[in-house]
Amino acid sequence: MTGPAILDKPSPAAGTAATRTTARPVRVCILAPSLDILGGQAIVAQRLIQRLRQDPELEITFIPHNPRLPWILRHLQRIKYVRTIVTSMAYVSLILRKFPRQDVIHVFSASYWSFLLAPTPAILIGRLMGKRVILNYRSGQLAAHLEKWPRTTMPVLRRVDQIIVPSSFLVGVFARFGVAAESVFNFVEVERIPYRRREQLKLKLCEAIGLDPKRTKRIVIDAAADGLPTIYVEGHVMIEKLTHESRAGTVFGAVAIVRAQSQICDQ
Repeated sequence: MTGPAILDKPSPAAGTAATRTTARPVRVCILAPSLDILGGQAIVAQRLIQRLRQDPELEITFIPHNPRLPWILRHLQRIKYVRTIVTSMAYVSLILRKFPRQDVIHVFSASYWSFLLAPTPAILIGRLMGKRVILNYRSGQLAAHLEKWPRTTMPVLRRVDQIIVPSSFLVGVFARFGVAAESVFNFVEVERIPYRRREQLKLKLCEAIGLDPKRTKRIVIDAAADGLPTIYVEGHVMIEKLTHESRAGTVFGAVAIVRAQSQICDQ
């Protein structure tokens, strides 16, 4: 990661070792949804923060897109429309207070109104303060976003130093609009996935995409009997038993379409 010049540099004669010991860490501010909004961006951001904080050459600060108001005012965040205004005011106030100390701004982004409310003020204020800005764009609706909202997206995109995305697909979409982006794939914490030998394999399926009809790909399999294994995630659960001829012509079981709220399936 490139960034602004590091302060407290020693004289050239001091050598490389002295440079490492006297230079202060690069200060990186990451802006993303908090885990109060359980979703892909929040989870990826927290994992990224945990890993980056293990690097002694980095100092990581986190600003949530959805900061909690003080308890006296928190009831305002339960009122439609009002919550957008007060949360945005709290978010911008955090940016103005914390950005002056930062070297690099790394802001997560979705599309449409989310792009306008969260990344846009961070990018514009960051550039105004002379910071290096990285946009981490993570929405499959990128093409429609750029086509429908060009006046609020293209000028902002031109002000960032680097755009990163989680797939080569989004790199290609950005390229169609003349915008350069780099693909940085999500990492998998394999140590959190336990292994146990299974004498008999049983299919278990979990769909936790949030029941969004634009994103959810329904899995259709044969359901020939009740009581077959299904995975549940704590939260609002909807079970659909669908009957359809599978490709292999084999009966597997029931499908659970789950809206995850507080836990991630660990089976």
